[in-house]
Amino acid sequence: VGIHRLPPPPLSAHNALRVKAFGPRALRLSSLSLVAMTCVNMPPGMINQTPLLESQPLSEMLGKRVLLKMEALQQSGSFKDRGMAYMCSQLQKQGVSRLISSSGGNAGLAAATMGRKLGMAVRVVVPTTTKPLMLERIRAQQAEVRVHGANWNEADGLARDMVAKEETAAYVPPYEDPLLWEGHSSIIDELAAAGVKPDAVVASVGGGGLYC
Repeated sequence: VGIHRLPPPPLSAHNALRVKAFGPRALRLSSLSLVAMTCVNMPPGMINQTPLLESQPLSEMLGKRVLLKMEALQQSGSFKDRGMAYMCSQLQKQGVSRLISSSGGNAGLAAATMGRKLGMAVRVVVPTTTKPLMLERIRAQQAEVRVHGANWNEADGLARDMVAKEETAAYVPPYEDPLLWEGHSSIIDELAAAGVKPDAVVASVGGGGLYC
């Protein structure tokens, strides 16, 4: 029987509040029951521990000390390496050898980058709106690229169809999966390890993958 990993069903309103209040590490991936929070065990050698630098212009503008976590220094250029490193390594432990991802660009690049480092075959399905430069960067990570559909929803539909037909293949979403959230949360682990206790954490949110 092939391994066809699709995203988990939506959280109930009660569990969604748990995630919002405590983060995804407060949930068991199997039963979604509340558990103690611990640092995520990231696979070694996959991501960079990025520096935390003060922004003088922003600090002066806001009258508060503003620190920037330099996630652009990850190999693919974004924080998404964290979630993809964790998710892909966990899938590999489950016997998955092929990853199929849908993306507008950055998540697919992260999946391709982490998959290559793990020695896994990666296929990324992107819509026609994805820029040629991004296609080149994904292919440079030895991933297969399929351009399909006018938007991400159409590309995602094809990716899911491919997973359903291929044994030992797993679907890798761009943002919506507890394994991705778990990997992304290593950003906060690094802050805690450095003794940093911010009054607030500000993040730009598109699909919501960093909302952990």
